[in-house]
Amino acid sequence: MDSDGMENNSCKGQLLVSEPSLADPNFRCTVVLVTEHDEKGAFGLVVNRSGGQTVADLWSGLTGEPCGSEAPVFIGGPVERAAVFILHNRADLSDGGEMVVDGLYMGSSLELLQALIEDEDSAIWADQQVYRVFCGYAGWGGGQLEGELAAGGWVVQPAKAEYIFETKSPELWKNSMDRQGGIYRFFSGMPTDPDVN
Repeated sequence: MDSDGMENNSCKGQLLVSEPSLADPNFRCTVVLVTEHDEKGAFGLVVNRSGGQTVADLWSGLTGEPCGSEAPVFIGGPVERAAVFILHNRADLSDGGEMVVDGLYMGSSLELLQALIEDEDSAIWADQQVYRVFCGYAGWGGGQLEGELAAGGWVVQPAKAEYIFETKSPELWKNSMDRQGGIYRFFSGMPTDPDVN
């Protein structure tokens, strides 16, 4: 596929919502924000899987310094679990990274994380989640994501910063199934843990 065709079919800025039949445990009941997609492959972050640690834990491990943030750290995917990525909605930050969709940016620097942590308690941002931190990412080689889409492994939906930040992460998959409509509304009522009936 030529690069013009790939650009027209790119999933960059889209959400991949895993089909209920997707068997890969890394992606069962997940929502992935695709941040890059071209003929060489695709890159994304699982936006609804908490990793069990806080930003304070991560910051302390990275810098040896204390931090008071109780924000959760998410498992961005099974690849390079030590790599740190940050989604945020702060266009005013000079080292804020690249825009993924309108009002949503991705970066990975310690300076960016520090700025976001420092502003977390600001009255301006009170009661708003303005960033999420991820360890690891989801990656696909050239043509691999296209194959999974053709096989019916994912539902594609447009990504919006508000949807990602304002929906509680454990509810993102169910909400995405529900908003897809039709038979997917039935799946939105299923437990995300297959051992729970």
